[in-house]
Amino acid sequence: MKKCFKRITAIIMADVMVSNVAFFASADEYHPYGVPDCEIVQPDDVPFTVSDTNFYNSMKTEIERKEAAYEAKKRMRWSLPTSVDLELTHEQQINYYYCGPATAVMILNDFMEAPTQSVIAGNDYLRTTADNGTPWYSGSTQTSLYYFNMGYGLNKWQYDQTGRTAFSYTVCNSGDKEEYIDKIMDTLSNGYAIPLNGRSRSGVNGYLINYQEGHWVAVEGYTNSGSYFKIVDPAAGIPGFENVPQKYTASKSSVQNYISYGIIW
Repeated sequence: MKKCFKRITAIIMADVMVSNVAFFASADEYHPYGVPDCEIVQPDDVPFTVSDTNFYNSMKTEIERKEAAYEAKKRMRWSLPTSVDLELTHEQQINYYYCGPATAVMILNDFMEAPTQSVIAGNDYLRTTADNGTPWYSGSTQTSLYYFNMGYGLNKWQYDQTGRTAFSYTVCNSGDKEEYIDKIMDTLSNGYAIPLNGRSRSGVNGYLINYQEGHWVAVEGYTNSGSYFKIVDPAAGIPGFENVPQKYTASKSSVQNYISYGIIW
């Protein structure tokens, strides 16, 4: 049964830390921080149907509306809840490179009927199976949301099932990391979880420190006005990661340091 409402709770947890765990998740091509934001346009090298065109037009309208609402709230100096907990159901990835599909299933399952990992990993959505992973970005140009696999896949699944996107995910990959945190908190406070991709860097605390090449996790909430974020990790329990809990908290600085390319919000 799907949730009829989102329950907001305040749960304070300490940051956690482990070490010496090998990386397993999908590798992705590195793109430096600060590349220009993508545009919502149809890529030239992909054949499109009328349905595809309708999807892009719908997505463009919904994303523009969401971004305008966010900017309006910023001008009004809106205040966010001090804590949010969306209580996602954990989904363990079914193989070593399906962290992206498992993350997408957890997020979609919170507000609609979600696909299986194998379905969302297909060429119509995340393209994980073909790419042997779910890279942050794929393609030859950064001018289309089509090439940002996670955002595209989440939106396309919603559209294919209902003819609309209940929540249109978009990409922010320029600006400072304080803005990243603000947009993550805004999305969570609206009742939708965040797919977070990154790699560990020096100074990262918590389980996020273990993923050296790139790994997708879901962010289901935050506490203490954004001082800590609630992570749901699809790697928990798979061989080599038996000691990683399904859910844990990471400090704000850990999340900021973990982000390697940008965010889907």
